Amino acid sequence: MKVLIIFIFFPTLLFSQDKEYLNIKKYEELSINKIYDLNTDLLHKYEHNNGKYKILYSFATWCSPCVEFIPTIINLQKKLSNTNIYVYGIETKTKRQAVYLDFFKNKNYQLPVFNLESKESSRRFKKYDKFLVDILGTKFNPKYIGLSKIIILDENFKVLFESNYNMNNDDIRTKIEQIVK
Repeated sequence: MKVLIIFIFFPTLLFSQDKEYLNIKKYEELSINKIYDLNTDLLHKYEHNNGKYKILYSFATWCSPCVEFIPTIINLQKKLSNTNIYVYGIETKTKRQAVYLDFFKNKNYQLPVFNLESKESSRRFKKYDKFLVDILGTKFNPKYIGLSKIIILDENFKVLFESNYNMNNDDIRTKIEQIVK
């Protein structure tokens, strides 16, 4: 019986991660060794968002266009560091958080990662759809869902830009630079 309990309990410890609600006042204090929960309510409450552009970047480690763009978004963040921008790397798969952390650590990527939280659904694309509907409102177009999406919000959470699958990395990078300069 003890062996059975160990076999059940030990894997649970390995794959469980505490959810951490962001109560940090400064974006610079975010750890790249944690994944934070995020939903639109939390995004609006974070004090460090005041007066800043928010760049939301949804990605997955198995998505090659997503992975190709990660260095671009990190370099843009560094290049535009004197402007008022915060970049949120958004992943949608709660059960793979360790994979995301290992991936970022192995690539030495310096970008805080957030997992979408939803009380309405635990299914990742339903969470993602709900997040997009909440952010984009009437601009939400289900034809352009998909990962490797960039959304830029101004300091009042107005959508300034939303990428779609027809855009290449250079187009997106140029658009980001035009908006936040």
